[in-house]
Amino acid sequence: MIRTGTLTLFILAFVASVAAATSDLIIRERITGGPGAAHEEMVYISGTKRVTDNPQMRTIVDAGAKTLTIVDKQKQTYSVRTFDEILQQVEAMKKHLEGLPPEMKKMMPANAPVTVRPTGKTEKIAGYVAREYELEGGPMKGTIWAAESLDVAGAEAWKKLAGSIGGPHQPGAQVAEAMSKIKGLPLRTSMTMAMGPSKTTFVTEALEIKEESPPPDVLTVPQGFKKVEPAALGH
Repeated sequence: MIRTGTLTLFILAFVASVAAATSDLIIRERITGGPGAAHEEMVYISGTKRVTDNPQMRTIVDAGAKTLTIVDKQKQTYSVRTFDEILQQVEAMKKHLEGLPPEMKKMMPANAPVTVRPTGKTEKIAGYVAREYELEGGPMKGTIWAAESLDVAGAEAWKKLAGSIGGPHQPGAQVAEAMSKIKGLPLRTSMTMAMGPSKTTFVTEALEIKEESPPPDVLTVPQGFKKVEPAALGH
């Protein structure tokens, strides 16, 4: 079964990932909260690709090819799904939710508009001045700190890509439209999602940023890895 909380967090992370910088960047960041222990990982941004890499996994979002590639380093396998396939899984989840009993539907997060507003606060993160924004909508609430000095793709590109994975009324599109109002590259994101009585909080913060091209080998699937069918989102 697709878990709605995991899928919504995935869409939020996905929308943030397609808002890649227009210049090449290498970012070392720390992840806390959510599933798994706190850990560091690398983010490589080059052209239409944004790659997230750690010892266990590598995730490649290619906005040009409209594909999401998940690499399992321990199993030495990888899977590829298109944005259209992600849309199909989101639609399947929507139909599943529509068939739930009324008492279970009450526990599901409401599909509310997502709003974002600047707080006026600034702080230096990884050597760059970042401005704070508050984001809230339905089950999600949190803050995003973004550096205006780091160029990012235009707001219209964000909306178009988000629409390709979720449609205009899905969480991805709503988050993308709200985040398009944020100027600069997000360097710290703290987000809490409520699912019934439980809450999940995750924090991502850039620790080090280099404005240089990533090594070519980190932007692709390692040689010799076997292609497998992708698992359903939320698993």
